[in-house]
Amino acid sequence: LMKKVKELKEEMTVIKETLHHRKKDGSLMDVEVMSHPIDFEGKKARVVMVSDMTEHKRAEKALRESEGKFKELFNNTIDPTFIFAISDDGTPERFIEVNDVACSKLGYAREELLRMTPLNIAIPEDLTEVSKIFKKLLQQGHITFERSYLTKNGLKVPMEINSHMFQWNNQKVIPFIARD
Repeated sequence: LMKKVKELKEEMTVIKETLHHRKKDGSLMDVEVMSHPIDFEGKKARVVMVSDMTEHKRAEKALRESEGKFKELFNNTIDPTFIFAISDDGTPERFIEVNDVACSKLGYAREELLRMTPLNIAIPEDLTEVSKIFKKLLQQGHITFERSYLTKNGLKVPMEINSHMFQWNNQKVIPFIARD
């Protein structure tokens, strides 16, 4: 670490680096070193701050593992599952997430569905009824209904939809769990 600090003294730019530091007991720890050039009594100098990153790294690893578990569970449910936000007037917004089964059942790639809303897969002549369902969902907070949806190839797939609303990141979010 001291060798790196000496190297940094010669450069007069802001530096931020993650390094390994050997502690007195011989164990290694990750540290973040930030170095800022300053003028101290007319001489070039540096302020060097060292932060222990051990807990931060541990938290990042736990978050990655948790995200992996969620993704594995979400993508391996047997029913198509869609998650989307809904506006205060009951208008559904774009899908936030869709599972593998939803993509397979409707024939879309995940990237395609994530650019769509539930209204994009609704049967056009059912849009008025679907809009009423979303308004009812907004009022009640949950709803189960039957409706057919369109695959990418234009086939109608009848589904029983079970959904409920909850707050997530300051927006109303709806998971649709569909049973063919």
